[in-house]
Amino acid sequence: DGRGPPWWIRGEFLLSGWVLLVLVGLAAGVFVASAKRDSSELERQAITMLVAYTAQLILIGVLLYAFARIQGSSISSGNPSDSGSLSSGPLLWAAGIGVLGFIVAFPTAQAFGMLAGAVQRKITGMDPDAIGHQTLQAIKDSPGDGWALVIMITVVLVTPVIEEFAYRGLVQQGFRRLGASRPVAIVITSCLFVFMHVPALPGGSIFAAVVTLLVLSIVFGWLFERTGRLTAPIVAHGLFNLLNLILFEIGF
Repeated sequence: DGRGPPWWIRGEFLLSGWVLLVLVGLAAGVFVASAKRDSSELERQAITMLVAYTAQLILIGVLLYAFARIQGSSISSGNPSDSGSLSSGPLLWAAGIGVLGFIVAFPTAQAFGMLAGAVQRKITGMDPDAIGHQTLQAIKDSPGDGWALVIMITVVLVTPVIEEFAYRGLVQQGFRRLGASRPVAIVITSCLFVFMHVPALPGGSIFAAVVTLLVLSIVFGWLFERTGRLTAPIVAHGLFNLLNLILFEIGF
């Protein structure tokens, strides 16, 4: 139906933007680790997120400006080889699709994760860890720490924006613009999405967590292709993080 990718940018430029975002995030982590040697784990994670996200948001602004210039030049030159579909659904409609996608994706992803955990238990004889992310573990280890609130607000409001711009906006569109089909682009992007999250996953639950993230990422990719807007996967991603935090807080 002509939806996604909506940006008229060459695939190698989009993928290069993703590499720059990753490098900026890694550089921020190294900087904070060297400057905050005596800080708690929770404080270090919170400050790392704030520094990395600030730098990445600045870079996103620069990339969008550069992409707008490139896209403007393509339009003015009238080169059809550089043009892609700009068709996209209305903003509120895309947000609504994101909510519906989350309603379907959350129980589906959790079911696949539980199945993967059962397979892990059968093969290794070990139960998966109850907490599937190191950030949640850090919050549990530091009850009442004010930095926990900073992290929770950040992962609900900021993390989805940056990650969906990076993976659906840059990587998925990049592979689409390089000629990959929609399913291939979604699967490749989802594998990269999971791979980049592996360092934050506890070893005892990595199998279940990887399967859960893979299912979620595939849904996020489909939401973007279906709507032509990043709004849909951003909303679904934010709701997923929010519900996970709520379930964690009530001890479910």
